[in-house]
Amino acid sequence: MGMTGKRHSEETKARMSATRKGRKPTVEALHNHKKAVNTREYKEKMRALKTGLKHSEADLVKMRGRRHTEDEKRRMIAVHKGRKRSPETCARISAKAKGRQPTDDARAKISAAMKGRIMTSEHRARIGLANSRRKLSKESRAKISASLKANREVVTRLQTQGPFWDSKPAILVRKFIEENQIDLRKEFWLPELLGNGIYHKFDVYIPHVRLLVEVDGCYWHACPAHCPDGRRPKSDLEINELFNAGGYEGYSLVRLWEHDINSGVAFPILLKTIREMESKFAA
Repeated sequence: MGMTGKRHSEETKARMSATRKGRKPTVEALHNHKKAVNTREYKEKMRALKTGLKHSEADLVKMRGRRHTEDEKRRMIAVHKGRKRSPETCARISAKAKGRQPTDDARAKISAAMKGRIMTSEHRARIGLANSRRKLSKESRAKISASLKANREVVTRLQTQGPFWDSKPAILVRKFIEENQIDLRKEFWLPELLGNGIYHKFDVYIPHVRLLVEVDGCYWHACPAHCPDGRRPKSDLEINELFNAGGYEGYSLVRLWEHDINSGVAFPILLKTIREMESKFAA
């Protein structure tokens, strides 16, 4: 008669535990045990035995592991703070997380945890250093472009919210206009100028003659005098073509180069344009 169904008493269990305590199984014994429990017959037998079995709360706590208290978590954070991982550890973490997408619940928890957190200047400097001179691949550029096209409202919000920093030539132009007692608005936005929900910001707008003024830096806008081999931004060419065809919804445009502003050549031309348009509107 076999031992099927026999239950050991608590005293017997205690004696067996004390006997085996400190005893290490041999490599051969571990190999045989692993080989035995990995057979299909053993797995099917264990599955049949555990089907419908419900674990108690105590068993679930053991299976899930002990939960750390808040005090323990704070002590663990303090211990690990400032500790740097080795390149090998970073590579293993990166390889394990690659391709894994967080769930919506995980994203919500991360967002809630990061909300209101302000990065230190040192943290920002480290991020800037890590991203400096990093070249995006064609695939990355394509993904960014597709994301921006699919989220036009985000692009608009980023474009129309500041802060914006004035360039020195733009400040000089606004100062000249104000000295001539001419009303102006700075950073004037035109929606849907080039379609696709994209706004465009003009440096100065003179409302009573509906004149838009663009201040073009010689380097960034490829001035022919200083950057003959440069390529003019595509948006500049498209806007020029739009206004040269007869204006845009009653607006007129004048462009001023940075070197003309710095030398003072641009100011008489700008003032003459404004006065001519005032005469035109008054007629």
